[in-house]
Amino acid sequence: QGDSADFQVWDTASVTKIYLADRDDFETLLERHEDGWTLNKTYKAHPKQVENLLTTLYKVRIKMPVSVASHDNVVKQLAVKGTKVEVYQIVPRINLFNRIKLFNHEKRTKVFYVGDATKDGSGTFMLKEGADKAYIVYIRGFRGFVSTRFTANPDDWGDHTIFHESLGDIQSVSVEFQEKPQGGFRIDNVG
Repeated sequence: QGDSADFQVWDTASVTKIYLADRDDFETLLERHEDGWTLNKTYKAHPKQVENLLTTLYKVRIKMPVSVASHDNVVKQLAVKGTKVEVYQIVPRINLFNRIKLFNHEKRTKVFYVGDATKDGSGTFMLKEGADKAYIVYIRGFRGFVSTRFTANPDDWGDHTIFHESLGDIQSVSVEFQEKPQGGFRIDNVG
């Protein structure tokens, strides 16, 4: 299988960026910073979603190669409906026997395409960029498919926080409706 089946990211702590894009013109760039992850250089990313993606990248395993009979159809499907995933990591320029690592830099380490689930729903089709063989991947102990974890839609990655303050610090909340001004209301914290 070799490098064409290497989808797993062993050191997720070294991941600095994850880029996802699909044929529906959705693009998502997740970037690691000291205070958390950002979404498309503007918004805070949902920490649990990013953690789930990193866990998936770590735990994903090859179940089997795609059969010769269905291989061409799977590759066509990946080209039309697949999500492109690029993973960037901090890696050393010099790595001597995995003991001496020098001159760290950011590098794109993985590029692959994630497709639909298999017919039985127990695996997901993946193809590494430049490889001539597609594979079915899965996560041990997980019944289902992992393609939903690789969504390129930015709406799926945004932080859901509305108020950063604790409830005790909020003095009042007003809600106004443009279409129905009489439907608005105000809530005051009276202690």
